[in-house]
Order: sequence, then C-alpha cells, then structure tokens
Amino acid sequence: MTGLLVLGLALVRADWSSVATRYKTMPARCALYRDAADMLDWLRIDCLFFRAAARVTADSFSGCPGLGSAQEAFRRGPTQRFLKRLNERLFARNLLVLEQVLESDGRVVDGHRLRTGMELDDYILKSEQEIAGDELDRLSSNERDVVCKGISSYLNALADGGRLIRTDVYLDRARATLRRTSDKPRLRLNYGLMEHRMSIAHSLVDQLRLNSYRQRL
Repeated sequence: MTGLLVLGLALVRADWSSVATRYKTMPARCALYRDAADMLDWLRIDCLFFRAAARVTADSFSGCPGLGSAQEAFRRGPTQRFLKRLNERLFARNLLVLEQVLESDGRVVDGHRLRTGMELDDYILKSEQEIAGDELDRLSSNERDVVCKGISSYLNALADGGRLIRTDVYLDRARATLRRTSDKPRLRLNYGLMEHRMSIAHSLVDQLRLNSYRQRL
C-alpha cells in the first residue's frame, strides 16, 4: 500500500523524479513494480509488463530468475557495471511508461496508439530491449564479449535447471521457441541478440497472461 500511495502522490504532483530517487535498490524497485501491477489490475488496465518486471527484479528465491537477480551472480567487473547501468536506465524509462499507461488507460505510449493489452506489452518489451541493445553498443568490443558471454551463460544455466531448483520454465520455453525456427537443435540463448532477448521477454509475459486467463476460468 505504501508503494501505491507514493505512486499516487507522484501522479498528483507530476514528480516522477522523486520516485526514482527513493527507489535505488533492486528490492525497492521490485516492490514498486509489484504495486504498479496491482494498481493496473485494480484499474482494469490490461498490462502485464509491470508484473513481469516485478518478477525478474525479485531476488532469485522469492521471484523469478532474471536480470534483476543476475546482479547477485555478477558482483564485480564489466557485467555487474553493465547491469547496474541498464537497470537504472530501464527503471527511469518504466516510470515514464507507467505514467503514460495510467493517463491513457493503456491506450497510448510514446504517441503510439495500442489497441490491446498484448500490443501494449509488446511495445513496452520491444522498447526495453532496444535500450538493452543501446547499452551493449556503448561497450568496447572486449567488454561486450565478456558481458554477453557472462549473461548468456547465466541464463542458459537457469534454463537448464542450473543452480536453482525453482527455476521458472519461461527461459526454457524461450529457448525451445528459438530452436523451432533455427537449424541448430541445441541452440543456446545469446543475450547479445535482440531476437533472443525478445523471445525471453515474450515467454515470461505469455506465461503470466496464460496464468491470468486460467485464474479467471
């Protein structure tokens, strides 16, 4: 409820910068994403992006393994610095997106008119992965190689059932989807490829949408 009140006050004051200042840690951002998702559900705005964001920014054991929890695996070096910069940039972007979603009842983001919740989620996911690609492009070739290999290995280990017994199936489903359209039956996730990042993002949101549908039956 505290998070909802902060969001409400930010809307009234049009002061999203104050929200960004308060939410510096990943657990705090996860809580805000969760509150945002609850608010959208309460307003009956069809958008599962923030529910997905809450899950991948949760810690590995209470949430869903993702790049938020990946910061636990990379304590130092270029990969940790990359993830820190990326998560900060995405958080600022997601606050702006949330403001637009609330103001337009989920119909307009960045001037783009979106007819359905699926279109809305897809647009936000794509813009997020474009930001990730932009951050990768800012790295030197050596740094990019280290970052992509490190994150790809981490994600593939989770998809394989790696170090976490409770690994969600969305990473494995993303990889299976990519394998069906590839000539490589043992294809591995490659974080450096936009197609792979989008497959991962879509797999999680699709899983949440299916769960939501089942709960309504």
